[in-house]
Amino acid sequence: MTDDGTDSVMRRKAGAGRPPPEIGQITTSSVLHTALAQGAEDALGLVASVAAFDEGRVTVSSFMQDLPENVLLGLCERGQEEFGMVILDQESLAALIEIQTMGRVAPTPAAARAPTRTDALLCADFINQILLLFAQGTTDAALPIAPSVTGYHYIQPLADLRAVEMTLADCPYNLFTIKIDFSDGAKTGEMRILLPLCEAAPEVQKINIAWENDLANLVGGTHAEVEAVLARKELSLSEVTALQVGSIITLPREVVSQILLVDMDGEGITFGRLGQASGMRAVCITEPFSQTNGISSEAEGPTQLQMVDAIIDRAPMIDLESQPAPTPPDTPSNQEPLGDGGAKSGMPDMQNV
Repeated sequence: MTDDGTDSVMRRKAGAGRPPPEIGQITTSSVLHTALAQGAEDALGLVASVAAFDEGRVTVSSFMQDLPENVLLGLCERGQEEFGMVILDQESLAALIEIQTMGRVAPTPAAARAPTRTDALLCADFINQILLLFAQGTTDAALPIAPSVTGYHYIQPLADLRAVEMTLADCPYNLFTIKIDFSDGAKTGEMRILLPLCEAAPEVQKINIAWENDLANLVGGTHAEVEAVLARKELSLSEVTALQVGSIITLPREVVSQILLVDMDGEGITFGRLGQASGMRAVCITEPFSQTNGISSEAEGPTQLQMVDAIIDRAPMIDLESQPAPTPPDTPSNQEPLGDGGAKSGMPDMQNV
């Protein structure tokens, strides 16, 4: 045998050309295997292992169609708006209760009965520990599923499937189905973990929510100026220069009930009527601007303010020197006429409008 032949044989014996072993490859299944075994031991001193595992995506309606009877419906929460579920069948529920009440898992079938709130309390530590270890394992391994399973904890049981449908959001969910071997075959149960599918990590979501809240607070606290227009009156230059303290300008009768509110650009926002609140001048909003008098937008014709001016100009005029101010529309008839101010100025009290 030549040196080349010897070298070839030695290479084959050493495994040359074979694919590298998959030692150390971490998957969702392997993380849940570890999380279940360690979680059962840490929470209850219970020996448990994964007998079978399945992963998929479902909707709430399809998920509920496949649930067996007498299961514990454990509601889980992340933050205050994201909810998931951990479901334990009656065999798993019996194993967890027996290990805590008798110190061992009985090798007999579980009795068929509906779970109680006491049962749920006895299972809370087990559920929370598995959720915590599952999240830590997927995060440490940088698995794509990590953002969807991080941060959840058990909060309470749900009474029935109707409560599940009303609580869970209508969105895609990750479903992890785990067949569990308790105490070396004493009982075999099933646990299902149902968590919403998300694309962004919880930390990123928290940052986005915080940024949105800060922006909303900043914008909400910004000063916005709104003007209340009683009426618009055209005067000649000589009339304007002749104005002095005590001069009277006649206004339409309807001004107290057709006050226009405009923004900083002079665009109409809404209509209101004049009144008072706590002894101060006030405007009671009556209707949205877009629904008032059929006034159209600027693109369809004259500006909003021009249209309002035209309406006001057509209104009957009164002489304040010769007639008392009329009682504003939609206000009690026994109120005093509109005066110079104060709590008894004749304006309707907005607290009673």
